Amino acid sequence: MRHPIALLVSLVLLAVSCGNDDEISTTSTDGEMEMVDDGEMGDDGHDDGHDDGHDHDADHAHGDDAHGDDAPTLEWPAGLDEPVVTIDASADDSGTINMSIAVTGFDIVGGDPDDPAANEGHVHVYVDGKDLGMFFSNDITLDSVAPGPHQLMVELAAPDHSVFTLDGTAMRYMTEIVVPGDVAEPDTVIEVRIGEDGAHGGVVEASASIGDLVEIQVESDIDEELHVHGYDHTTALVAGESAALRFEAEIPGVFEIELEGSGRQVIELTVS
Repeated sequence: MRHPIALLVSLVLLAVSCGNDDEISTTSTDGEMEMVDDGEMGDDGHDDGHDDGHDHDADHAHGDDAHGDDAPTLEWPAGLDEPVVTIDASADDSGTINMSIAVTGFDIVGGDPDDPAANEGHVHVYVDGKDLGMFFSNDITLDSVAPGPHQLMVELAAPDHSVFTLDGTAMRYMTEIVVPGDVAEPDTVIEVRIGEDGAHGGVVEASASIGDLVEIQVESDIDEELHVHGYDHTTALVAGESAALRFEAEIPGVFEIELEGSGRQVIELTVS
């Protein structure tokens, strides 16, 4: 059995140029996923650039079942190998992302079976840490996603909505994709460099006005996860790579932005 690896797998983004004015620009990404160690993505949060768009033809519902860190968990059966998850995804400049999830060792089934097997259930889908609900199909369409780079994550769940874990780590698989189109310029840019001891030079103090589009630009020397408290937005950080997190400053107050793994605060954001 493979063990979880604390690594976000970044896939090559293949840009497909338009052949004529009637064609839609697309990008795509595909490949086998590794589990994301402690990928504590926000299960609620506020809109960070996209609506709760989804394919209504898919068997999808939010209901009252908790997702993310509030969800109950179920340890993956000891006698079964860890599933192999492959995500193929494409995006076009209409804001539509089409995902196809291939899984070996886990069956995505429709509805709630009366007598489920130990290795079947459904998936929870997240975009940039925002929970878009549960899906009972391998093929998923997400609508109204804003132009720019986004993190996609799927989480394996049992029919009773418990999130499967492996050695206590949620079975979550993540990739990245770029939605083509004109990306809005941020009103407020916050830059931070992350190391083993937190933010280089100490906690970064930043401010924004209500309604601002805030972009946090991160250079990281470590594998971690950045969490904006209050807004409940998150992004995975990979050692040696840069990352950006965008959200609208729609809640006034003083907010701690910290590293989830170590609990170190790296930014203090005042919104007024």
